[in-house]
Amino acid sequence: EACANGRFRVKFDDRSQTVSEGIGYGMLLSAYAGDRTLFDGLWNYYKDNRNGNGVMNWKINGCSGTLGSNGATDSEVDAAMALIVADYQWGATGSINYKNDAKTLITAIKNFEVEAGSYVLKPGDQFGGSNLTNASYFAPGYFRTFATYMNDTFWNNVADKTYVVINNNLTVNNAAGGLVSDWSTASGSYSSSARHGE
Repeated sequence: EACANGRFRVKFDDRSQTVSEGIGYGMLLSAYAGDRTLFDGLWNYYKDNRNGNGVMNWKINGCSGTLGSNGATDSEVDAAMALIVADYQWGATGSINYKNDAKTLITAIKNFEVEAGSYVLKPGDQFGGSNLTNASYFAPGYFRTFATYMNDTFWNNVADKTYVVINNNLTVNNAAGGLVSDWSTASGSYSSSARHGE
C-alpha cells in the first residue's frame, strides 16, 4: 500500500497494521526484481519508523504510529541483505546511498542484536541472547555476505554460532526429521524466557 511521500508498506494479517518482517521481505523481493521505486519507498518507511538504536519498531499502525516497540532481528537481517542487493543493483546513482545505509544497519545489528562475547543472535535489540534465541531468525548465508561486505570477520563468527545453536537444539531435543524448535537457549534447551504469541 502506498503511504504519503513515496513510502510503501506491506500489510500484515490485520491489514491496518505493518510489521517490520513484512518490510524486510518486500525490500528483498523488490531489490531482486529491480523495482527501485518500491524498494526506496519500503526502505524510507523502515527508516521513518526506527527506534533509538536505528532498527525499525516491529509493529506499525498503517502508515505511521508505533504499536510494537523495538526491533525484530529477522527483519533487520533481511533489510540489510536487501540493501546490499540494492547497492549492487543501482549503486550510488540516486537519492539513497545504499552502501552507507547497509553498513549503518549491519553495524546496528552487530551492536544491538548480537549478544556481546558469545556471537549468539538475539531475537531483538531489547531482549534475548544465550538465554533466548530463535533459529528461524538465523541467516548464516547473509552473515557470510555481511563479513565480506563489511570486511569484518565478526560475522563469520555469528554464522558459525548459528550452526552450533542449531546442532545443540537438534541434539538436546532428539529432534526427529531434523526439525529445530524456534525459541530456545543457545545450548538448545527450552527457554523459560520464550514469549508466546509471536
